[in-house]
Amino acid sequence: MLAPPRGGLPPRPAVIAPFVTRPNETVLDRERLGLAPVEAAAKGVYRLRAPRRGKGDVTIVLQESAVTYAFLEQALPMLERDGIDPCVYYVASAELFSMLPADEQARIFPEARAQEAMGITGFTLPTLYRWCARTWAAHTRSTRSATATSSAAGRGRWSSPRPASTA
Repeated sequence: MLAPPRGGLPPRPAVIAPFVTRPNETVLDRERLGLAPVEAAAKGVYRLRAPRRGKGDVTIVLQESAVTYAFLEQALPMLERDGIDPCVYYVASAELFSMLPADEQARIFPEARAQEAMGITGFTLPTLYRWCARTWAAHTRSTRSATATSSAAGRGRWSSPRPASTA
């Protein structure tokens, strides 16, 4: 049995996964668009769109409904028109995905995909770090660099330019 998450309910007895849409959203024809069936969301993370050719040209991870609609209705047609064949994953629930056995997680979202993925989210950037390894690495480098820069400037090692006089 899986241990209950800290501060939460145990993963038993069931997961309720209602599939609803907001009144102003169009219900996309998933089959026509070549998208995974809605039931795939029960795993927490799933490949929304498989590449049409081999491995695909790019891996994209989407989080949040509005981002996904915008991607599918606007960006994806442009990518396809330009001959770019993306492999697209959708993060429905990191918590559900975390409850899966490690081998199933690796089968659904291989580490190699995380290493090459770019992400689009309507949430905060740190929510993408798990899915986009390069995003995390770039953030870590950026944070270290910014910390080093501000520390050095604070110790007087670099002088900051003074604003031009307005007098």
